[in-house]
Amino acid sequence: MAATADPAYAELRRSIVEAGLLERAHTYYAWRSVVSFCILGAGVALSKAAPLAACALIAVGSVQVALIGHDAGHLAVLRARRHNFALATLCWTAALGISFTYWNDRHNRHHATPNQIGEDPDVDWSFGPALTPLMAFTLRAESWRYATSHRNTTELVLMSLNAVGWLAPLAVLGPGWLITFALSQFLASLYLAAVVAPNHIGMPMVHGPSSATFLERQLRSSRNVAPHPLTDFVFGGLNYQIEHHLFTTMPRNHFGAARVLVQRFCVQQNLPYAECTVVEVYRQVLDELPRLAAQRA
Repeated sequence: MAATADPAYAELRRSIVEAGLLERAHTYYAWRSVVSFCILGAGVALSKAAPLAACALIAVGSVQVALIGHDAGHLAVLRARRHNFALATLCWTAALGISFTYWNDRHNRHHATPNQIGEDPDVDWSFGPALTPLMAFTLRAESWRYATSHRNTTELVLMSLNAVGWLAPLAVLGPGWLITFALSQFLASLYLAAVVAPNHIGMPMVHGPSSATFLERQLRSSRNVAPHPLTDFVFGGLNYQIEHHLFTTMPRNHFGAARVLVQRFCVQQNLPYAECTVVEVYRQVLDELPRLAAQRA
């Protein structure tokens, strides 16, 4: 069922709009974007003096830049679609070497059919514990295949320039740079997995067509991680997964206020609202991993 045909969702959305929570937050995203790229740049700058610190900073910076690209892909950063997509392309394709159009295509399908077997690409494509450290490399490989098959010349050029850019430090740092880069990408893969795993793993799966409304589907399939300033920074707003799925264009710094309204509405309407502490959510995810591994076997 479309969101517009869901009266309960329409009522909730009106309260969100009246609170001004769908308005753009340009100042917030300006400083968060600068911080994200500075973390990434600091990692590269420290590669010779402090390789281990550099690996950690590149990993954190890469994921933080990806999260800015994620929000831009949802049209949550700037007003015009083309400007959001330009920022998303800068973050995903130019900076990280991952095709934005590839990510955007599969991510939009995930939002439309969360946890629905055969429809949600994140269910079928879930990496599993063994391949998690390789996620950054797999995303790049799939990006090249996607951009090539769709003859996306712009992205192919940007990804080629990205590859040259990440190889450039070899001229100064020698072969040791390859180890630094590889380790940073392993860490980035683990960090990315830690950010996205709590969102839906362990939540109810949908088998076949569902009569659930848009609101019910998003609430049943999504889980929040309890907010805290550190959690909000580390997760880049994805710890408010329920609010994000209900209002995909909402700037992430508005999620906290939206959470109060959504929780109150869910209590009034007797609707589910799943939220756990960081410790509890990872316990639930780890409990679910054996089943996911068996499913992939």
